[in-house]
Amino acid sequence: PSLCCDNFEIKNTTPINHCDYNENKNCIICVGDSKDIDIFDIRCKTKSLQLQENYDFGIAIKFNSYNDNYFANTNQDHSTKIWDIRNTSHSLYTNYGLIETSGDLVWLNDHMICYCENSLYLHIYDMLSHKEQTLMYVGSMSGIVYDEKKEMIYVGIDNKELSGLI
Repeated sequence: PSLCCDNFEIKNTTPINHCDYNENKNCIICVGDSKDIDIFDIRCKTKSLQLQENYDFGIAIKFNSYNDNYFANTNQDHSTKIWDIRNTSHSLYTNYGLIETSGDLVWLNDHMICYCENSLYLHIYDMLSHKEQTLMYVGSMSGIVYDEKKEMIYVGIDNKELSGLI
């Protein structure tokens, strides 16, 4: 498995499921079929750090576009973790889904994140108040998009009887 970018190839020992790029920090973060979060420095084209706080494979990972010091990842261990790139000795916050693997995620602003379990539950977490809102949906989640101008969260749902967005 490998990741190609900017005329170089990052080789990894396990498949990569999701990556995100942070231009200001000159790094790419990746999760995949391992418990690790890999951070690659694009200047020297090497893996600069490997975080090992998860208990199962990674699903999604994204930098916060409102504050590029933060990133979050979701995992098959039902967790969503929020990190500060300036101190990666441990995650800042860990939230667990109710019954299912945590799937896709999206940042809503500099302190709020939305993540879905692969079925049934969507969670919105506020890092400032440490409060979480949970909404239920019917089907299997296929992805989340946030429209900042309309302040709308769109969730792709796959359901044999009901298909669409909530």
